[in-house]
Amino acid sequence: MFTRMEIRDGLVWAGSLLLFLASAKAHGRQLRLEREKAGYMKVTFGGKNPAFVEGLWRQERKLFWSLTGAAVAFALAYAVAAKRFGWHVVMEDPAGLAPWWILPLGIAVWPMTLGFTLTGLISITRLWAALSSGAKPAAGWLASAWWGTAAWWLVVIALSALVITAAHRS
Repeated sequence: MFTRMEIRDGLVWAGSLLLFLASAKAHGRQLRLEREKAGYMKVTFGGKNPAFVEGLWRQERKLFWSLTGAAVAFALAYAVAAKRFGWHVVMEDPAGLAPWWILPLGIAVWPMTLGFTLTGLISITRLWAALSSGAKPAAGWLASAWWGTAAWWLVVIALSALVITAAHRS
């Protein structure tokens, strides 16, 4: 039988990995919708693409890695300060120690998830602005775009709630 702590740890790990994948998917979907709104329905990953598509991807990579790098720096700075000043650390046990496996989550999975989430939300605002100022796409495309967007972001929100709840130890 698993202990309550082992179940929480498993939920944090599994939930974090699922959240990472869902946020990456939601982010990629938003970029695809922006690209399609601009009239580029097909691309070749790793190949030659129109300047608009290459520019969108280049801009997105810069933004994503800047946000992710800032999140990693913040996480590391917080970990050092928490150790020094006795602040709360995510997933700490009653002795005040965090499990060793929290490190890959804290400096890789969670910052990248945050990067995907923030850049995906920024992409939604760019798409909204493009839809407000330009020619309207086909009604079927637009309805599918918004319903799919809502569905993927609801998954991201639900998994975020799961991970945050499971990671919180009293």
